Amino acid sequence: MTTQSAEQSATSLEHQGLAAYNAGRYAEARERLAEAAEVRARHGLAPSLEALAYLSSCRMASGDVDGARAGYEEVLAQGAGGDPEALSHARSGLAFLAQQRGDFMEATEHFAAVVAMHRASGDPRLVRACFDLGGAYYMSGALGEAVAAYREALALLPEGANPLNRAAVLSNVGGILVRLHRMGEAVEAFEEAEGLLDEETRDGPLGLSIAANLGLARAGSGDTAGAREAMERALGGYARRGEPLEEAKQAVALSDLHRLAGELEGAVRYHRRFMELEQAHGVTIDFEEMGVLYAGPQDRSEWVEGDAPQAPAESAWAEGVGDSHAHRAELLGQRPVVIFAPPCPGVFGPVFPRGATAIASALNESGVPALVVPLSHYIEPELGLDRHQRRLQQVVSGVMDALSPRAVGISVTFSYLYPQGLEIARAVRRRSPQVPVIIGGPHVTYWDRECLAEAPEIDVVVRGEGEWTVVELMRALEQGGDLGEVLGLTWRDREGRVHRNRLRPLGDVNQLPKTDFSLLPPDFAARMEVFALASRGCTFRCKYCHEFRYWGGVVRQHSAERLIEEMERLWVEHGNPMRGIDDSMLNMTEPYFIDLVDKLGQSPHLPKRFGLLTRTDTITDEGLLAMRRAGIRSLSVGMETGSPKVLKAMNKGVTIEDAVAGLERARDQGIEASTFFIVGHPGDNPVEAERTRAFIDDLFRRRLTRWVDLSTFTPYPGTPFFSFPERNGVRILTMDWNRWRRKNHPVCELDEFPASAITLAYLETLQTARSWT
Repeated sequence: MTTQSAEQSATSLEHQGLAAYNAGRYAEARERLAEAAEVRARHGLAPSLEALAYLSSCRMASGDVDGARAGYEEVLAQGAGGDPEALSHARSGLAFLAQQRGDFMEATEHFAAVVAMHRASGDPRLVRACFDLGGAYYMSGALGEAVAAYREALALLPEGANPLNRAAVLSNVGGILVRLHRMGEAVEAFEEAEGLLDEETRDGPLGLSIAANLGLARAGSGDTAGAREAMERALGGYARRGEPLEEAKQAVALSDLHRLAGELEGAVRYHRRFMELEQAHGVTIDFEEMGVLYAGPQDRSEWVEGDAPQAPAESAWAEGVGDSHAHRAELLGQRPVVIFAPPCPGVFGPVFPRGATAIASALNESGVPALVVPLSHYIEPELGLDRHQRRLQQVVSGVMDALSPRAVGISVTFSYLYPQGLEIARAVRRRSPQVPVIIGGPHVTYWDRECLAEAPEIDVVVRGEGEWTVVELMRALEQGGDLGEVLGLTWRDREGRVHRNRLRPLGDVNQLPKTDFSLLPPDFAARMEVFALASRGCTFRCKYCHEFRYWGGVVRQHSAERLIEEMERLWVEHGNPMRGIDDSMLNMTEPYFIDLVDKLGQSPHLPKRFGLLTRTDTITDEGLLAMRRAGIRSLSVGMETGSPKVLKAMNKGVTIEDAVAGLERARDQGIEASTFFIVGHPGDNPVEAERTRAFIDDLFRRRLTRWVDLSTFTPYPGTPFFSFPERNGVRILTMDWNRWRRKNHPVCELDEFPASAITLAYLETLQTARSWT
């Protein structure tokens, strides 16, 4: 056979093979294309890249994944700058193979190349390529890029395209925007999609899915009435179609929606409907999916009282982050240690990062300059998820560029802030690969090894009390000392091995420097929510609390003079009133209490609504009279439960009768008491929870409480319920720390108290408390 006839024979076989491929006859196509390749090889002819690409696809269809990948890669190797059809087909094939093995990052690279080729040539298959790229971006977690790819595909769809297809893509876009918390854009996408449906399809799977997600998006954008209408439409549709799981999701969403709107009757009604579906059909809800609507109010935001304090109006958020901190650093004269505090909203304003500021104050006194960057000052609470992350990146990058810190600290005060602490660490490491990154706080004290295992960006965990430890740590880092000699550290060496040093003994708190509010941005110091801390530690062993273990089971008191000086300096220098004293061992039976309260009463800067936190079994007539003399009329106590059984399981060391007697003394002395309660603690069940609800009702009736702060039980690290959950009848439902808030859907359940029943008891008890306000 001549070269010319061989070329003709191979070409004829390739045409037959491509025709068979397009008709879906892949075995026949593979046979013809392989035969053509053999002819070309036998006669020394250059291979057809297009035929090789399609032969590779035939191999993939027959399960020969390795052969397919090798063929596609050969096309790319031989065809650089060559046949665009072969190259795009090979790229697409490699992308699909990458998706099959879960490598979505590689898939996006190949699909992006296909899009670029089709865009350059005006190939009509660009629409399909954009859809494929959007899907790959979504699976890789690049949600913003997925939205952009889908929107390009939508813009390219011809006018006569099937409206249901367009609606389906818009629904996908809206769903991604909801996950990004870009709720306004999501509403627009879902409403456009809904407008493309007819009466029949509005009640079908696509229409109901659009309605359900439109409800979530409207709720997130503040349109409560519109959200309710869409969710109720979806709930009714799923009920008619006999889809209990989807109906249950809508019932949960509607319950949360009513709760967030303060309509507890509706919240209880829809949650009961969910429980009926749960019991009748065995449906279970993945609350990680449902978290878009109700991520959980911040701690201390569910105040149940008639005149609940309101957060201040939103101020202009600080810009020029780097310049602001650079000016502060100039005052120190050296590269500082920068301590970041994750965003933490409170009731009256952003929460004062006391731990971070105390450590920065200790560093400065030791000669190591330090500053605190409270991210609440720069990141608005209502930012969507993607904007929140971008803003955090911008703030951290700006601070790192402006200050070039010698080390970075991250203060994690609550478990739900831990993921943001890791996000800060990643942002720091991307900007400054060599800077030491240190993290501390109660959560990582008990999650130290796990933290270093899951966060390679973090070098050192400071366990327990941090002031003395961080001062020693910085000396060791700057002088080349042995970190193994610094007590209170868990750290990673250069080879990646983790070391856990012995815990540091407790220090003398009255040797610590005064809290230096100037280490914070001045306008933040003027609006933050500050409670004083009279002591560190607790001698009681309440099982739900890690304070006994964290502080070593002893109480160390600050002097009354120190506390009052801090209160007065906060007001004089920043015009910010201190809200009260917030430590759990302010004991009325001790002379310290009387001395402190008397001195507070002599201060001209004592706020009118100043309040104290104490235990019910320490309330005395003498202490209450001292409060009256000082003009302090507010007292907060942890009642926790109205069930003797649960109280015993808590190991509170007090009886219901003693606690009530303390509240009666306060009422009779004209002191208004506030009470804290927990639903779902081990030992609790629906019967005991009803006792607590009735108990709260009775407290309001007898004017023994002015408001109630109600929480669901959370088995925090450092407690026996986290360390030994099975031994205590606890089942932890999620390790997504973002959800570990005291007022969220429960993160655990009990043998006698499933999560759905805990939620119902919580809502009903909250409803009872609110009925009195």
